[in-house]
Formats: sequence, structure tokens, C-alpha cells
Amino acid sequence: MEMTKNEAVLYREVYVPAFVEKCAERGISFPDEDTLDRALEMAASLKTAAVNEEGNRVKTASEALRSSFGLPPRANRVAEKKASDASSILSTIPEVRAAALSV
Repeated sequence: MEMTKNEAVLYREVYVPAFVEKCAERGISFPDEDTLDRALEMAASLKTAAVNEEGNRVKTASEALRSSFGLPPRANRVAEKKASDASSILSTIPEVRAAALSV
């Protein structure tokens, strides 16, 4: 599946830098662009495999437990954090802001 121009901007300006930063925090670096591309492909493949294999069983159980205790869904807290992080990035890079608004 091919990315749209705006998806490509978000991938290049948001996802890839975040991926590289998280890897660096774990002591993983990429000596060249080809190695980074392969790592990104591998991460996507692993994530797809994990989602296909595990599905949402753990998430469903977790949400049921949270609900039984009267706690708000975890997704709300995660979404709020992601929205805050994204808004910080979007406010500083006009090209990313325009791409995000059009998706």
C-alpha cells in the first residue's frame, strides 16, 4: 500500500525521528540509511505479526478490569498523551501541520 504525500510527510518528519530517538534511548543506532530502512521494515513486520497473533485479547481484558473498578479507559490517557506530543510537533513544523490537517 502506497502512502499519500501527506502520510509520507508525517512518516518522515514524525514517525522516523521518534523511532530513531526511541532506539537511541535503548542503545541502538543505525550506521546508514539502508540499515535504518531495514530496521523500520522489521519493526513494522513484528508489530503486524504481534497484532495478528495476539489480537486485542490483552487489551480487552485490561479494559474490562479497569471498567469493573470504575476507572476510565486506558485509551483515553494514551490518546491524550499522544495528542499533546503531536501538537507540540505540529506547532513547530508548518509542513507537518499542513499534512496532519489534510489527513
